[in-house]
Amino acid sequence: MAAHRYWKLTISAVNGDANGYCAIAALLAAESKGGPDCLQGITVTVSSTAFSSPGTNVNDGSRSTFWHSNSTPTPHTVVFDFGATAGNWKDLLELRIVNRNTQNATAPKNFTWAWSDDDSSYTPVITQTNQTTWSPPLANVYWATGCPEGTGYLFHRMTITQSATAGSQLSATEMELRETAGGADYTSSTAMTIFATAGNVSAANLFDNNTGTAWTASAVAPQAITIELPQAKACAQMTLRAAGTVGQTPSDFTIDGSKDRSSWTNEITVTGQTGWSSGETKTFGAAITSSRRRMIFS
Repeated sequence: MAAHRYWKLTISAVNGDANGYCAIAALLAAESKGGPDCLQGITVTVSSTAFSSPGTNVNDGSRSTFWHSNSTPTPHTVVFDFGATAGNWKDLLELRIVNRNTQNATAPKNFTWAWSDDDSSYTPVITQTNQTTWSPPLANVYWATGCPEGTGYLFHRMTITQSATAGSQLSATEMELRETAGGADYTSSTAMTIFATAGNVSAANLFDNNTGTAWTASAVAPQAITIELPQAKACAQMTLRAAGTVGQTPSDFTIDGSKDRSSWTNEITVTGQTGWSSGETKTFGAAITSSRRRMIFS
């Protein structure tokens, strides 16, 4: 495909709101799977607004703000204009939508993502129907046919199946992920989004580079923590630092990567890590091959 000036999201049905309102926290789009977002700061026009929630909120870099349409009948539209200079146009074959937190009824249900060079005639590249499942603040991801694969994963998930003391609650102070052994930690990005299963407290403390704070889970394993990166990366190595109550440190867990939170690929598997000291940091690595990264610790 080729780059184009205008890109439009057209929402023909929402997820059950009786008044037909639509609300979206963030829209992101890339030229490859897991590529950098191209929409932030681009001129945006929406079909309507309500409740002092303008269209510019969808690409302001924040997932705590949102655009809210009025109750006019669908379709609702969001149009991005990359300007008259053709060198600035984009071929946006990946679309990411972040639903407004806790407001599933106003989420898009049926929608298209389409391009135009004149803001009159549009060609759809993504058509989605019956989208009823959302997990804000994480994005739902959609691809056009032929979207380049890219490298790495946009999402990484730590699934903990056991603590150092069986049946204990879970805690740790810091976690880091790296693309290469000894490389830079990429979880310190302020643009990263974090989502934890119910019962988790302050999962963001795992990634704040502060050993004086800690993540805790009020429930025992299994527990999961998912992060969404601003751009896809592989995980070849991770470190974990124990909290003061060492029996709560994860002993059995996996790190898995995904491009869309639907299909997951194992990156690191750790088992039997019961011998922790207070404040101890351990590093777990993955053997790097051309097609897969994996090492099992037992």
